[in-house]
Parts: sequence; structure tokens; C-alpha cells
Amino acid sequence: MSYGMIKQRTRAARGPLPRGTVTLVCGPPCAGKNTYVDQHRQPGDLVVDFDALITALGGADDHTVPEQLKAYAYDARDAILDRLFSRPTPVRAAWIILCAPTAAERRRYRALGVRVVLLNTDQATCLERAAAHRPPEFAGHVLEWFDTYEPGQADEIIAHRRDAPPSAAAL
Repeated sequence: MSYGMIKQRTRAARGPLPRGTVTLVCGPPCAGKNTYVDQHRQPGDLVVDFDALITALGGADDHTVPEQLKAYAYDARDAILDRLFSRPTPVRAAWIILCAPTAAERRRYRALGVRVVLLNTDQATCLERAAAHRPPEFAGHVLEWFDTYEPGQADEIIAHRRDAPPSAAAL
């Protein structure tokens, strides 16, 4: 039996670890996920956002993802999530920002005790925001999300109004 399996079984035997509320905020690109988190988080809350990690690792602040930084950002994100779910943590709340178009992906987070909030921003609004604030390839990411999206019966759906654009920081 590997160390990882022993660690996993030991963790399961202890029951849930003490931690604050963990919320997965998901939805299509340009849905307003960062804005939602910014409006609900408090100072000291943990925010796990791939785009912010790319920027922190040397990427531009325009949502382009340099290929050479992707692996580092994924490793950093995975290390943060591993720590969040494997050890007690003093944070009041953690916010995970992902697109998560499939019901299975969101279900995996719910199985860890995570609250799942899905932003129901319409495709036209996401495409308008992408055209105005993102690199040209983002329109393709928006279309791909809507092509891949699977509804989930346990998702907490938050309607985002078309006339309420996300903050500039989230774009």
C-alpha cells in the first residue's frame, strides 16, 4: 500500500477536517466569477484562481496564458487545494474559481463538502465581455464552455444580470 493510500485512509477515518466554508464558484469564461467572489469574500479568505496564479508567476494581466507557465500554475493550484482538503486550516472561507462545465467535476467538489455556486450568465453576455476585455481566443473558450456544459441537480444557480457587468478587476 502506497503512502498516499495510507494517508487517504487515515484522513477518511478521522472524518472531516476542521475548516471554514469552501465555495466553488463556476461558470463560463467572462461570467463574473471573480466579481462574485470579490463581492462575497472577506479579508483573509483564501481565493484559489488559476488566472491570478498565472499573473503572479509572471504572466500578463490580460488573461493570456503563456504555455511555459501553465504547468507551474497548475502545480501551485493543486498544492493549495491539497493543503486545503488534507489539513486543518484557520481560514474563515476559501473560494475556488473554476469554469467546471461538467456535472461530474462539480460533483467531485461537492463530495468534499464544497458548496457549488454556478453563475448562470448567458452566452451573449459572456461573448460581449470577452470581445471587450479579453484576448481574441477567449470567444472560443466561451463557446466551448456552453457546448460542454452539463446541468447538475445540486448546483446552486446564481443568475447574473446582463446589465450588471463584472468589475474591471475581474475582467
